[in-house]
This record gives sequence, structure tokens and C-alpha cells, in this order.
Amino acid sequence: MVEFDKITADWARKKSEMILGVKVRKQLEKCLSTIEIAVEQNKMSCEYAGYLDNLAIIELRKRGFTAEPHSDQREGDWTKISW
Repeated sequence: MVEFDKITADWARKKSEMILGVKVRKQLEKCLSTIEIAVEQNKMSCEYAGYLDNLAIIELRKRGFTAEPHSDQREGDWTKISW
């Protein structure tokens, strides 16, 4: 259990960023794997099924990909990734 004296805004921010970092890294790894499979099939785009955090979208865009998030009440969330 965490000692209450250690709980500060700085501690909370760092802890949240660390957890988000792991989550975003996993999402990004799945995206890159999906991209690799699509490239092997001569495709120019692929889709990531599910919600993709904004930090993962930003990282994909930094790498030159187009990432378009979509959300539909019936179909759920997905992101189209193209290159």
C-alpha cells in the first residue's frame, strides 16, 4: 500500500503517465503489427479495431501515417491507418 505522505500531484501525474505509456505502447505495437501484415498483402491501409488513445494517434502521424479515428454506436470504435 502507498504511504499517504508520498501522494502528491507530481506523484499522481508520473504514475498516470507511466500507466498510459504502457497502454499506448501496446496499442502502438498492435498498430505496427497490423500495418506490417497489410503491407505484406500489398494494401495501402489497415484498421485498428477498438479505441486508440490520442497519444498513439500522434505517434503514428509523427511516423508519416494518416490515422483517422471513427466511432459508431452500433459498430464501436476503430481507426483507419493509411500510408
